[in-house]
Amino acid sequence: MVAPDNSREYYPLVDKEDYFSKHVNGIIKNFFNNSVTQFGSFFARDTSMSTQELEELRNIIDEEIKRKQKKKNNGASA
Repeated sequence: MVAPDNSREYYPLVDKEDYFSKHVNGIIKNFFNNSVTQFGSFFARDTSMSTQELEELRNIIDEEIKRKQKKKNNGASA
């Protein structure tokens, strides 16, 4: 698409989240022996994450666990 000032506008063909997910999964596979646990352990221990950041990450993980458990329980009762 050509903008009014004759510059060009480009749009990604791949969703940013899909692209990021694919590459993170590749990193986990290639650098952490395909272990999400090793990947998480690395970030918890070997990066400069603050206590607040670790607590936020824990909250995200706890919420995802609840969501998956709810989904699993709803699927089993159907």
